[in-house]
Amino acid sequence: MKYWEANRALVEAIPETNLGYRKHKMLFWPDEPGPTVVYEDVLKPLLVSLARDNQTADLKRVLNFLEMLSVNEDSDVRDLVVYTVYDLCLDDAAFKVAKHHMGRGTRRICRRVIREEIK
Repeated sequence: MKYWEANRALVEAIPETNLGYRKHKMLFWPDEPGPTVVYEDVLKPLLVSLARDNQTADLKRVLNFLEMLSVNEDSDVRDLVVYTVYDLCLDDAAFKVAKHHMGRGTRRICRRVIREEIK
């Protein structure tokens, strides 16, 4: 997947992001909102909410999607994972739930965020 395909991949993999994505499309019309904006404004709050509410099945699905992105060859795609999990990594209660469902790549990113290697 390339960076410019990230919004489409998001709504296909996580259908509950479609409404937020469409709202952003209207805000940015006639342009397409950048993936960084969509992932930060739409996916990030969803991820934290799923972890806080201990919605394990949906949380696993989102984290599996982010894990796939964390090993992408495109560094801009990998950066989307950083932007998305940043708040989760710093939310003790949410991270405590989510870390058990994270893959190697997303766990590594969170360790770097917690150690303040990524700001």
